[in-house]
Amino acid sequence: MLAYASMGSEFDTSRLLSNVLTHKKLALPRVDRATRSLQLFWVNDLETDLQPGVWGIREPQPDRCAAAWMKSI
Repeated sequence: MLAYASMGSEFDTSRLLSNVLTHKKLALPRVDRATRSLQLFWVNDLETDLQPGVWGIREPQPDRCAAAWMKSI
């Protein structure tokens, strides 16, 4: 399942993400500003696999998560 980690006043996705991980594979996006690309990574653990990224949004750590997809934007 593809989703996003919410922040600020966005709809809180934390419960959804936790539930998905119980039953399915979860892919979350990561923005690479240097290459202007959006990358998707498989996440296994929300506590250890995510870190603050662009604009403080929690994103997968590439050294902890397998790449699922990458596309130039």
